[in-house]
Amino acid sequence: MTGEMVGGGVGQFLEDLVRVAPRRPPGSAANRAATSYVTRTLRAAGMDPQELPFRSRAWTPGRAHLAIDGTTHAIEPPPFCRTASVTGSAVLLGSTAELEGVGSAPGRVIVLSGELA
Repeated sequence: MTGEMVGGGVGQFLEDLVRVAPRRPPGSAANRAATSYVTRTLRAAGMDPQELPFRSRAWTPGRAHLAIDGTTHAIEPPPFCRTASVTGSAVLLGSTAELEGVGSAPGRVIVLSGELA
C-alpha cells in the first residue's frame, strides 16, 4: 500500500474507521461493520483483500474499577480480560516516553492512559 487510500490518506482512513465503528469488541456487529468497511476501502483502492471467515465468541464489556488511595475509578477492561485482584503502588503511564522511562516495575500496578490506551 502506498499510504494513500480512497478519499484521503491513512490518517483519514483511520478517522473514518473510528467513525464507522468506534467500539469494536471481538465478535460484535460493530467489529463486522469495521471489517466490511476495511474490505470495501481496500477494494475501492484497487486491491483484492481476501476475507477468511472464522467463528468468535461475542464479548460483552463488563464493569471494572481501579481503587487508588481509597478512591475508586471506573475503567474499561480489555476484551476477554480475566478477573484479577492485585495490590501494589500504581504507576500512571500516558505516553511512549513515560513507558520507556519506567524500566522494571516489580510490585507496581501499571495503568495505561492517553496515547498508550
